[in-house]
This record gives sequence, C-alpha cells and structure tokens, in this order.
Amino acid sequence: MVPHFTGRRKEWKKIIGHVTFGSARIVSIWGSPGLGKTSVAIAVGHYLHLQGLSVYYLSLRGRQSTADLASKLLSLFRRPVASEQQNQQDPSIDPSIDDELSHLFSELLEPFTIILDNADVLLSEGPKAKEDFTHFLANILRRNEKLRFVIITRESLEFMNEQYQGHQGVRISPLDEPSSQNLANKLLPNLTVYDCKQVSIICGHVPLLIRVFCSIISKNNAEPSQVLDDFMWSLQDHNIVEMLDNPDDPSKLRALNMRRGDFTFTG
Repeated sequence: MVPHFTGRRKEWKKIIGHVTFGSARIVSIWGSPGLGKTSVAIAVGHYLHLQGLSVYYLSLRGRQSTADLASKLLSLFRRPVASEQQNQQDPSIDPSIDDELSHLFSELLEPFTIILDNADVLLSEGPKAKEDFTHFLANILRRNEKLRFVIITRESLEFMNEQYQGHQGVRISPLDEPSSQNLANKLLPNLTVYDCKQVSIICGHVPLLIRVFCSIISKNNAEPSQVLDDFMWSLQDHNIVEMLDNPDDPSKLRALNMRRGDFTFTG
C-alpha cells in the first residue's frame, strides 16, 4: 500500500466504482504534477489485487509511440516481440502485434486491469499520436471484454470521447485543508497543530511538496520556520509545477519525487 495515503478516499472510491461496477473500460486519473495521481492508481491496484483480481502496472516514460507501447505490453506478458526495430521506425502498429496482444489477453480467464502511468509522453506528440493511442486501446478493448485500462495523465482525456464512449475521467486536485494537515502530521508527528497548518499552506496542499518539506525538516532536524525560509528562497526563481514536471531537474523537489519502475500485481 502507498505509505501515508491520505485524503483521497472520494477519488479512490469513484475509480474503484468505474473499474469494478461501471460500464467504463478506460478510467483516466488526471491533474497537475505532484498531486498524487500515481499514488491513487497504486492504491486502486492494491485494492483490486486484494479482491483477487490481476493488475499490471506500466510506466510509459521512454515510450516513443503507440507501437512502442504495444511492444512493451507484449514484453510484459512474456511473449517475444516480432520486428521490434521496425515497429519503432514505423508509427503504425503491426497488425500481427495487435492480434497477438488480443490473443494473449483472451487467454486470461478473469477480469484484469492495466495501469498506464505517464501517458502524456505519448499524447504530447500531437493529434495523430492521440488518435493512434485511442484507436489502439479501443481496438484491444473491443476484442477483450475482461480488460480495463487505468491511465494517468496531466491533462484530461476528454478528446477520447469522440472515438470511444467507454471512458470516465477522475480529476485529482490539491488536498483539502484537513487532509493536507493530517499528511504533515503523519510524516512528522512532533509538529504542532500550527506547524502542520503552516506546512500545508506553504505547500499549496500539494502532497509531494508536503512530503519534500517534511523530509527536509526530518533529515536536518531543523525548525519548520527555518526550513520555510530556505524553501521559499530556493523557489523564488522557479515555477513549482514546472520543477515537478521536469524529468531533468536536479533539485531536491525532483530527487524526492516518487518514481516507480515497471512492476506487476497478480491476483
């Protein structure tokens, strides 16, 4: 389970409802960087796993096209990828790969969910990339009734609705005030009520920033007020959202970001 998972029960329940009881085949979790979209998705994955369902997680960082995604899915399900080099050069998907994926998925007898994180990597390439991505998912889903996708992005996937009707989006916003203070208190139980309130306000109720701020206090055994001064000074020439969203940023904000490699839950 995600450590100190706080203040997301409403969104968590909504996503669970879409995945397990609703008619949605694609559920997108979207919002600005640092708000805990991946944490929510992983919490959903753990819940589904505890219900005896299979859940597969895949980060799309480094994936250059929908064809690359198809190849990675084949690799995830332990099948060799034919003509992988050709697929990387050709933006279209080899029909044989599409067919093989559908065949592999059809062999799974129970419902299962695939979580695709960092989907913006593919979608940022323009309208054609978005169309290819939507068409690929819709085609796979049309041939495999037991499959659901949970997709994590910064931007809304509302554009999908033009090609595919089985999509529901859940937006992740900053934490409410009690939840952000509760997170600060869980991370640093010795903080006073006033300190927790100040930390949550300073960090804009953004979970990642709260974690960073509390980590700095803990590691340096510092006073919150001193950390506040240093923290605000270090950010004076930067945009926080851009820093969180920049994979090449060497700052503490990025270094403490929760990165996850490819892994699999299996029911």
